[in-house]
Amino acid sequence: MKTVALVCAAGFGSLYKGFSKLTTEVGGVPMIVRVIRQNLRLFPRIYVAVNSLYRGNIQELLADALGNDYNRLVFIRFPWRTGTAGAVSVALNVIEVMDPDATELLVVYADMPLWSDETIAGLVQSHQAASQNHPVISMAVVRVPPGHPASRYGRITRNGQGEIADIAVDPPRESSLESLNVSNGEMWVNPSLFVFQISFLEETLPFLEPHFKDDGPPEFHLPPLVHKAHQKGYHVFAFPVADVNEALGVNDEEELERVRKVFLQREAAYREGRP
Repeated sequence: MKTVALVCAAGFGSLYKGFSKLTTEVGGVPMIVRVIRQNLRLFPRIYVAVNSLYRGNIQELLADALGNDYNRLVFIRFPWRTGTAGAVSVALNVIEVMDPDATELLVVYADMPLWSDETIAGLVQSHQAASQNHPVISMAVVRVPPGHPASRYGRITRNGQGEIADIAVDPPRESSLESLNVSNGEMWVNPSLFVFQISFLEETLPFLEPHFKDDGPPEFHLPPLVHKAHQKGYHVFAFPVADVNEALGVNDEEELERVRKVFLQREAAYREGRP
């Protein structure tokens, strides 16, 4: 069993005109550099999905920051907006050539720089252990208190047997609170950190339904794969992450400042020897 990593950096989001949001610094280091360095600590080679608009900007930044480790990156260019599942679908064609013995794919978003090495390594290791006995897809889950920014992520839904059956992206109705595992205002969510069996992706991605947006072409997203996995009889393994702040991402300046604040708090705790 061999796991390879795909860092999704193909989004068109920008906080400052002309630059990808991924070049914005957290703790003095661009987000994309933090995420790539982390995955290079865990994998010998990293696949990186980039778009045509920001590709040059991102690749130049990484070349300057990584030195010889830059040669461990394989860039996959996307000239149009297809959503993360669309990026994964194209990336599989490259992975088949570069890593023909790969069986599992970790998908990481480049705008989420707070994941710990322990979380990513733990998710991959737990997935590999669970896959020994059952066909499995795995994902990180966090328990979100009321009002926390991570509550915007897709909410975990379970069937009557307690198995994960879907990820709900619409606001919950009162009648669905039990299936959404809502208790005292808290709920479990999936912050889009996944490990998939590559064979499952090859079988399933062609049948994903498009998500239509007002400002662009239809996109294909990863969360609907959870429901399809459940329908196919796959076990959906949930890897709980204790620190909900690890799941914070950056889409606007307010979220950027929140991530920066959490990073500084984490650094201060480390210097003081606090957990």
